[in-house]
Amino acid sequence: WRGLPPCSRMALRSVQRSLNDSGGSGGGKGGEWRKLRDSGNDMFDAGQYARAAENYSDALMFISLTDRPARIHLLSNRALSHLKAGQLSQAICDCESILHLAPRPNPGRKAPRDLATAEAVMKAMYIKGMAYREKGDKETARCDLRLVKELGDTFCQLPLPLP
Repeated sequence: WRGLPPCSRMALRSVQRSLNDSGGSGGGKGGEWRKLRDSGNDMFDAGQYARAAENYSDALMFISLTDRPARIHLLSNRALSHLKAGQLSQAICDCESILHLAPRPNPGRKAPRDLATAEAVMKAMYIKGMAYREKGDKETARCDLRLVKELGDTFCQLPLPLP
């Protein structure tokens, strides 16, 4: 918990309290989070970004804290929903959580081994940069977006899966 950004710690405590209050563990409900994710995707497609973010938040409650790929996927969806809804601080917080779960390499270092991790990092950095730009923090936005560009060369060296 110590290495997490403050907003992530608060979110995790809230989820933990919700699960404790409901008596559920969140572990055995694999289909439930997918239904909520799909509902969030439908809301997003309909332009209902705040409701989409709520669905992604609900879905996160059903995923184990150790299931990094699923958590990264939902956090990424929620971050983009927050960005589109104008909830910029929440978008930034979700992106920071993604970067904590899937640490980004420094430019010039070896790229992540899998394409999904590389895409998640790139997307999180891009959304974070766009959120800072919308907040008027052009310098931070420039730094994040410049890093996306620099990392793009590294990530493009990953082998692409064949169809």
